[in-house]
Amino acid sequence: MILESYVTPAAVIVFSAICTQVIEGYYVRKMDSDSSHFADFADPANNGERGIDVGAFRRNDGQIVLVVVNDSNSNRFMNLSGLTGSCADVYEVSPSKSASVVSSLSVNGGGESSYVFPKKSVNIIVCKNSGFSGEYKFISAYNNRALENQYWSNSNGGNIAMYDYLGQTNQKWIVTPVGGGYYKIINKFSGKAMDVAGWSTANGWNIHQWSYVGGNNQKWRFEDSGNGTINIVSKLSGKCADIEDWNYGNNANVQQWTIGDGANQKWQLSRP
Repeated sequence: MILESYVTPAAVIVFSAICTQVIEGYYVRKMDSDSSHFADFADPANNGERGIDVGAFRRNDGQIVLVVVNDSNSNRFMNLSGLTGSCADVYEVSPSKSASVVSSLSVNGGGESSYVFPKKSVNIIVCKNSGFSGEYKFISAYNNRALENQYWSNSNGGNIAMYDYLGQTNQKWIVTPVGGGYYKIINKFSGKAMDVAGWSTANGWNIHQWSYVGGNNQKWRFEDSGNGTINIVSKLSGKCADIEDWNYGNNANVQQWTIGDGANQKWQLSRP
């Protein structure tokens, strides 16, 4: 999107400033699977008026950010009834406005149904409390295999490994926010949490499952690793989930390792 074609150079400067504050480090992602009504309000044909373009981002903590450009010569409204989260802050970025919140909306599919965007403006909507939550699968960008509870274990210490995705419950994970941009990751089959063995902060230590007790070795954040992938990073060690020894086959082990640029540390997070 060429912003200069929509707004004046002064607005582009303000836009750059607010991007640094609000969406730096976010990664672009299709939202239709994570926000069930995204297509309803992102599609200009369904917004009542044309001239609005929408870009969807997801922050590292999972919260949704929209960039809305009104390139028309008049004010335009946009249907926001499908936004998720408890509320949404609207930033207007234009020569006549500072980079600050100009409105706060009550949303979550039943709040305010529309918002009017000024002509020739760039706007940012931050949907609060819209982070990752619910059932997901983790697919390796390296071998296209799924993170799973190996051998369908119900026990503490059961191993976590890789296997072809078959849609089984041992390959599905319940992701729940625990605060500060961190999540617990619970195996759907066993009900146990992804856990760094032995509370280790060293490279090469195993990642297995354990009953959730709220330890930092059981809390994880998702960091952008490019091209729609993430690193799964331990709060305890700052190291990420890594396919051991670049093993490509089924039953490859998963350990923690210092974050690098290897595909064996990159994961696609999506709904099963």
